[in-house]
Amino acid sequence: MDIQKLINELKAQFETLSKKAQGLFKVSADAGQQALVVVSDSAQALVKVETAAAKDVYEIAVASFNKAKAAGLKEVAAKPVDYLPTEGVDRVVAAAQETVELLTQAGEELIEVLQKGYKSVLAKLQGKKPAARKAKRTTARKATAKKAAAAA
Repeated sequence: MDIQKLINELKAQFETLSKKAQGLFKVSADAGQQALVVVSDSAQALVKVETAAAKDVYEIAVASFNKAKAAGLKEVAAKPVDYLPTEGVDRVVAAAQETVELLTQAGEELIEVLQKGYKSVLAKLQGKKPAARKAKRTTARKATAKKAAAAA
């Protein structure tokens, strides 16, 4: 009888630990999925910003080259500064600033997601229910994407 009782207790403990492990896996997978969404959305926004800036700078450089080509070698040699592209500097600086903003925002969102995931894992380990989730903040990301679209 004592052996059967011991086996039943071990079974119950194993089932409890198994359920906790499944819960931990689900919470961890959810946090990982949210982190992946933050990273991929930020990467897409970053690609859009950098691509638009590169296209603008390329167009400016081509226009400057065509201007120098049309003017001829003698005029370019006489006044080379007149044929250097100067308009692209503002665009490059704006793209760099927007890149810093995007990376900072992505880092903050990622930290927030990882902290929530960590707290959820701790709550699962302690047998408590995790805190209620707040609505997802996407307004800042959308505003940044709108800013990038307006700049292009």
